[in-house]
Amino acid sequence: VAYRREFLEAEGTPLAIELRPGRRYGLVATADVEERSCLLAEAPLALVQTHASRSSTPACARCLCPFAAARGSEDLGEVVCCACGDRYCSEACRRLAWSAEHELLCPAA
Repeated sequence: VAYRREFLEAEGTPLAIELRPGRRYGLVATADVEERSCLLAEAPLALVQTHASRSSTPACARCLCPFAAARGSEDLGEVVCCACGDRYCSEACRRLAWSAEHELLCPAA
């Protein structure tokens, strides 16, 4: 629990971890927050599109941005690919994916 408290303090978020009745921990606001405010955001370890989803909406393997939206049209245009078949909306997304998780998970690596 201590490392989680340190994380919340380092992030400067108005949240704290408290022991709640019944000896369970809970996340509580330590200050007023606006409705619909984002209090915590973490990047996932990996994003995975299902085979069916890839067929209906081809998207970047890192950010899941649909290729049509990334290119501003229905044309997929040129996308950066990996030897395993994962496709990325840009070279920047491919590099970020490689350094974050793809290097460890890629079957072609």
